[in-house]
Amino acid sequence: MNQWWEQFLFPGAIPYLGLLLLPLLFYNKSISVVAKKFILFLTLTLFLSILFSLNIKGFTLYKWLYEVPGFGSLRGMNRLINAEIIFFILLFVFVFKFLMQRYKSIYYFVSLLPLLVIVDNSTTYWERRYNKVDAQWYVNNIKGIIQTKYDSSRVAIAFQSMNFLNRVTESHLDVMLATQELGIPCVNAYTGLFPDGFQGFFDAEGKDSLFRWLSIKNIDTTKVDVINEYDLPFINRSFYRLQAGNGLMISADLSSDFQLKAISSDISHAEKFEILRLDEGKDLLRISNGNFVCADLAQKGVRCANRPGPGDWERFTINFISNDKITLKALNGNYIGVNIHDSTLNVHSPEINQMQIFELVK
Repeated sequence: MNQWWEQFLFPGAIPYLGLLLLPLLFYNKSISVVAKKFILFLTLTLFLSILFSLNIKGFTLYKWLYEVPGFGSLRGMNRLINAEIIFFILLFVFVFKFLMQRYKSIYYFVSLLPLLVIVDNSTTYWERRYNKVDAQWYVNNIKGIIQTKYDSSRVAIAFQSMNFLNRVTESHLDVMLATQELGIPCVNAYTGLFPDGFQGFFDAEGKDSLFRWLSIKNIDTTKVDVINEYDLPFINRSFYRLQAGNGLMISADLSSDFQLKAISSDISHAEKFEILRLDEGKDLLRISNGNFVCADLAQKGVRCANRPGPGDWERFTINFISNDKITLKALNGNYIGVNIHDSTLNVHSPEINQMQIFELVK
């Protein structure tokens, strides 16, 4: 119900002008009764489709349609709304055909409509647009990874995209296109809230949500090859900001090679971390530039630059002290903590105190 971008229809002023001029057809004696009945049928159908698509301060009739099993998965609401376009078009044609037969100037106006469509579509509003070359690169990149890593003894693949927050939907489409070209079945979550238990894999692409859905459907999990570009299939992923023991939020300092510091009191300016839990029980952390957080044991610091892939220093052990408070242990067994002098993060402490505790903030 909150997907407003899929639930609005903007047919433009001209189609509505056609609706306003409909009475001319009903009162004109030259139009047959049969034609008038058909036009009335189209008008009533359009009226009812609009009526069932309205949402007035939360009161709407189309919420009943969501009670139909599978309706959300079919993206049925925006398809229902788009169906109204058919009736707008037909009624528009009836009205302007009638006007063109009586007023020659209307003919020239209608002849300009294709040009007006081009002008209208040349303007970008809020809709998303994609560069074709970039889109093809993503698909081909995934194809190459699958061709290299796919175990042909499995009947399907599930691909874990190592992107960040800004390409969640697109990555699922990339996988669908890549596997379609390769002729390999894939488990893909580009759908709505149905079937039951499937949405988790769309949101996080973790093995936990994938296997949960496969189990619900009585599908053998060993038949699905879980692939990602780092050969590190992850159990789950989550996104959090980190608040340090001094009450400040962790941010990546662009001026010092992306070194992590507890310097921000503004949550909106804090770094949002992607946390990946691996099969081996270790955890990876990434920042929004795609690089992995590294406990640089040679420098005794924690930074993010020049770490495009995970190694030993990029692996952490996350322990929960409570539901939203954690500690981060590096490879050397020491805990990540905040240096009270310059607010940088270090890996000096073998013990846990206030500065080695971080709070997870959504």
